[in-house]
Amino acid sequence: MVSATLTTPGSGRLLTIDLLRGIAAIAVMLFHALGLGIFVHAGELRLPQSWVDGGIFPVSFGFAGVYLFFVISGFCIHLRWVKNQVRGGGEQPLEFVAFWKRRFRRLYPAYLIALFLFIAAQWQLGNINFNSFFAWDLISHLLMLHNLDARTVYSLNGVFWTLAIEEQLYLAYFLLIWMRKTYGWRIAIMVTFGARIIWFAFAFIVIRGLNVQMPILESSMANWFIWALGALAVEARYGIIKLPSWCYSGLLAAVVLLSTCTIYIYEWVNAGAGLTGRASTFILQPMWGIGFFILVNKVVTLEGSFTRAAAAIVRLLAWVGLFSYSLYLTHELVFLYIPNVAWPIKALFSLFFAWLFYLCFEKPFMHLSRPKLIQEAVA
Repeated sequence: MVSATLTTPGSGRLLTIDLLRGIAAIAVMLFHALGLGIFVHAGELRLPQSWVDGGIFPVSFGFAGVYLFFVISGFCIHLRWVKNQVRGGGEQPLEFVAFWKRRFRRLYPAYLIALFLFIAAQWQLGNINFNSFFAWDLISHLLMLHNLDARTVYSLNGVFWTLAIEEQLYLAYFLLIWMRKTYGWRIAIMVTFGARIIWFAFAFIVIRGLNVQMPILESSMANWFIWALGALAVEARYGIIKLPSWCYSGLLAAVVLLSTCTIYIYEWVNAGAGLTGRASTFILQPMWGIGFFILVNKVVTLEGSFTRAAAAIVRLLAWVGLFSYSLYLTHELVFLYIPNVAWPIKALFSLFFAWLFYLCFEKPFMHLSRPKLIQEAVA
C-alpha cells in the first residue's frame, strides 16, 4: 500500500493535487482575463503578433483547465472511499444523505453568495431583466440544472455550467461505485464512455428531429468518462489497483495534450465542417481527459520529492489551489468591473478578491463538511 506525503501533517491534502488545481484555476482565469480564443481568417490560423511576442498563445488553451478540474474532482471525491480501504475499513457503502450534506456545506454557501453577487453586479450594470425567464434562469441555477438548457447554460455567469456538471456527477458517483464494485473498473469506464455516445445520439435526435436546441458538450454525461478517470487515478495512487506503466508517462501525457491542441486548432481553421469536424467534436473532450489523467498520475508520484528551488514555486501554486474554487467562482465578477485594464492587473485583482472570498465565504464551511477522522482533499 502507498502512503501519501501531505502538505501539512494530518491535513489530508496532497500538495501535488493542490498544485494541479492551482494551475487549472489560473489557466481558466488567464484565458478569460486575456479574452483569448483561436483567431481564424480566410480559413487560415492568424495569431496577433502580440501573442507571439508575449508568448501567451498557449493561454488560448486555458479553457482546458476545466477538464483537468474534472479529473481532479473525481480523484478528490473518491479519496474518502479509498482512504477507508487503505486504513482497513473495508468496502463500506456510501451514505447518500451524509454524502450530500458534506457536498452542500462544502460547495453551496460559496456558490450561492457568488451567484447573488453576480446577479447584483449585472443588475447594477443594467444587464438583468426581472421577468419570467429570469425566474427560470435563477431557479435552474439554484437547482444546478442550467447546463441542460441552451438559454441558461452560459447566462448568469459563463463559468457556472461546469459546477452544474459537478453536482450531477456527484449523483452519478453512486452508480459508478456500484459498477466498480460489481463489475470492476474496466466495465465501469466503458459504461461512462458509452454514456457519452448515448448522450450525443440523444442530442442528435432532439436537435435534428425535434428542432430543439440543447447543450451537448456542457452535459454531465458527456464528461462522466473524464470524471471517472480521476476516481480511477486515486485508487492507483493509494495502491488499491495497479495501472500499466504508460499511465504514468509524462512524455505520453504531453503527446496526447499537444495532439488535442492540434486537433482543436484544425477544427477552428475548418470551422468544424463535415464529418471530420463532428468526429473531432466527439473525441476532443475525452482526449483532454486522458491526457490530464496521465498527467495527474505522473505528478502525484512526485509528492514529497521536489527540490528546494522547485518546492517554492510548487507551494505558491498549491496555495492558489487552496482557494481555486473561490477563484473560479469570482474571477468573472472582478472582470465585470475592470474590463479595460491590462491583463496582469486583472489577474492580480482576481487572485486578491478570490483569497478574501475564500477566507470569508468558503473556508468557514470547509470544516463543517470535513469529518474529524477522515480528512478529505476537498474538491
